[in-house]
Amino acid sequence: MYRARAAATRALSIATLPRTAPSHHSSHHRRRRRTPYGMRPTPASAHRANHIAAAVATAPTAAHAALSLIANIFTCVPSRIFPTGRMRRHAGLVAAALVVGGLGGAGGFVMGGVSRRGPAVVHSGGDGAKEPKKDPIEKMFNFFFGEIEAEPLGLTRMSVETAPDQYPADVTGRAEAVAGDDEECARFVRPTLKQTGLERRELQLVYEAKRDGFTPEAFHRAVDRRGPGIVLAVSTSGLRFGGYNPKGWVGYGEYRPGLSAFLYVWKGDRLVKLRKVGGAGMCVVDKPEEGPMFGAEGLCVPMRASSPRRARVKLGPYYERMPGGGTTLFDDGEMAVDLANLLVYTGVYAEDEPIPFDDAIPFSLT
Repeated sequence: MYRARAAATRALSIATLPRTAPSHHSSHHRRRRRTPYGMRPTPASAHRANHIAAAVATAPTAAHAALSLIANIFTCVPSRIFPTGRMRRHAGLVAAALVVGGLGGAGGFVMGGVSRRGPAVVHSGGDGAKEPKKDPIEKMFNFFFGEIEAEPLGLTRMSVETAPDQYPADVTGRAEAVAGDDEECARFVRPTLKQTGLERRELQLVYEAKRDGFTPEAFHRAVDRRGPGIVLAVSTSGLRFGGYNPKGWVGYGEYRPGLSAFLYVWKGDRLVKLRKVGGAGMCVVDKPEEGPMFGAEGLCVPMRASSPRRARVKLGPYYERMPGGGTTLFDDGEMAVDLANLLVYTGVYAEDEPIPFDDAIPFSLT
């Protein structure tokens, strides 16, 4: 029992490397110091732990960090399993290769990451073309499983260009105007749509509160089943703000997710965009008896009969706070304002083109 517990403790605390020979001066020095959980780590094992930590910390991506940990941790298993250090190192490399293969390969669907060092390139033949330089992890994967396919089994790899709404919002760039944008859209709506599914798509004004009415029924009659949309609210003081809903509305009472959702406000000519926080969940609360609700208490326009033009905001729980840490979009620290108008724009789709997210969403991580 004691030996099994000590072996497990040595493996977990990285204490299986060769120990310094004991002193011959006394029996006290020949005894190993015991703790309630087994053996204390030696200086050699502490050095090994620091080496592994450094290898993980300097890995270019999270995927490489995980694989580096796997490859190194096998050097710390009890010597009864792998008697020699060479066997332990080989076992670590094989385990790392199997993990890479099981998850789709370095740079694949699961293991993809953004390198802190930037992409390395090397020059190929005399035509001057450049090819990505392969790191040791990629070389090892190619050795065991062959070259990584651009479209494995016919599946196209997802990227921010092909599926922008699968990524958090871009809060620094501005989208260019598109032919057909009206003046309000071109100035206050289109610039916010950088890195969204609506960035280059023609937009249509489907709801205007002054025209259609400040009621939940009028709102949902206009926006439901029209796909992703963006709200532009105008306060009685002229402040313009709103939010982007990548999953649209259907009026089923769902808490619809959306990783790329954001709130925005115009401070003069300065655009401030605030990402969704806490994951994709509850990007909007899509209740048929309420107007646009970004989170349970993000940017909310309930359109209640007693105060149909009232908009309130609380930043932090569902959407980022303002750059200075403020919890409101509005001026002078106000948490609620009255609206002069509220507009919703959605995309224009061809007759034979499917409208995305025009029904319930049973499950989604993004």
